[in-house]
Amino acid sequence: MAALAGCTDDDGGLDFTLASSYESGHINVEAAEAFSERIEEETDGEITIEVSPGGAYGAEDEITEQVADDLVEMHSGAGLPIHMYAPEYYIIDQPFVMDDVDHLFDVLESDLFQPSHDMIIENGNQRQLGQRFYRGQRYFTANTAVEEPADVEGIDMRSPPLDSWIEIWSEIGVNTTSVALDELYSALQQGVVDAAEGDVEQIHSFNYYEVQDYLCATRHAPFSGALYINESVYQDLSEADQDLFEDVAAEVTEEANETAFDREEERIDDLVDEGMTFVEDVDRQAFRDAAEPVIDSWFEDEWAETWEDWRNV
Repeated sequence: MAALAGCTDDDGGLDFTLASSYESGHINVEAAEAFSERIEEETDGEITIEVSPGGAYGAEDEITEQVADDLVEMHSGAGLPIHMYAPEYYIIDQPFVMDDVDHLFDVLESDLFQPSHDMIIENGNQRQLGQRFYRGQRYFTANTAVEEPADVEGIDMRSPPLDSWIEIWSEIGVNTTSVALDELYSALQQGVVDAAEGDVEQIHSFNYYEVQDYLCATRHAPFSGALYINESVYQDLSEADQDLFEDVAAEVTEEANETAFDREEERIDDLVDEGMTFVEDVDRQAFRDAAEPVIDSWFEDEWAETWEDWRNV
């Protein structure tokens, strides 16, 4: 699709693709599908958005790059655009950095965090639509119970291919291996890695309960999701359509936020029903204490402001 010129259909309407690395049933995909349906309804079919989940366009970083490179119009993901195009503000989505979900949203809505939005547009040719929405806390999954850092010493765990994640978990004692999300199920099944982590939406939608015995409440990172649109595409929309996209995105992301909060406990119950043992009694402070030296070094060398600044927002 050269410079997205293929977006116009034979009837003069606009046809967009919205890609996601997440599977159908994940809150990111549900938000994308709701956005697509409402835009088509509001424009009487003049604008159609095909949602393509399950990593059909690649892993999340690959999809983010394709949006930046004018190859895909939209995507639904987590915080990788911040990591890739505003890295000093990628303090979200990090293990043991945010105190809890309330702290996360205080940070996201703070003036201190707002420069990240301009940097994504300027450096990544894409913008966030609507608000960020809750996706759930991150849990550790394994075939042995995990309650304290000693329980993960030497375990082979899939980590996102992010230096900060690798360094933080390595400091705690984990052997990290980078595996693409769409390959993780088979990696767990074949013993390439013994453990993983993720929000319960991810764990449920990717059927990790078939290959992991324990769901452990490390709750090491409250995660958020977002809808993004290619900036060139956004600027080519009429002012009325820009307003429509913003309004619809605000509606569906608020609904996704409420859905994720309501559904988190249901998803945990579902995973237990599918055979996982839920380990609630996890010493989260011990994990944070073990990770603190590396987190401090990232704030000193890479991340904006100080950990104390962000804790005080």
